[in-house]
Amino acid sequence: MAYFSPKQDRLERSCKVAADVACAAMFVVFSIAFFGWRDGLIGFAVLEAALLSLDWFMPGESDPSGAVR
Repeated sequence: MAYFSPKQDRLERSCKVAADVACAAMFVVFSIAFFGWRDGLIGFAVLEAALLSLDWFMPGESDPSGAVR
């Protein structure tokens, strides 16, 4: 799935990036607070990898039905 759809304008794209950065910062702060520096950073890396893989494999609006990458 593409990160930006063709229908999004510049403001919507920049707000999406800002929201993703804010969520990532919140995830890293919480993971370090709950699990410590080493385990928190490892947990954050695993969480972000899982979220990015979901974004990659979920079909988007512009993908044809049954398309496999």
